[in-house]
Amino acid sequence: MADLKAVAEQLVGLTVKEVNELAKIIKEEYGIEPAAAAVAVAAGPAAGAPAAA
Repeated sequence: MADLKAVAEQLVGLTVKEVNELAKIIKEEYGIEPAAAAVAVAAGPAAGAPAAA
């Protein structure tokens, strides 16, 4: 099983450009449409999104 904390740390460290590229890969390679909320979370605090309660 993947180290989920390490995966989370990698996601938080992605740039907006990298998040968009990741979303494209997920959609094209796996046929999964990434939710807008997942992209916002992956973008992290730098994107200015409010934290979920």
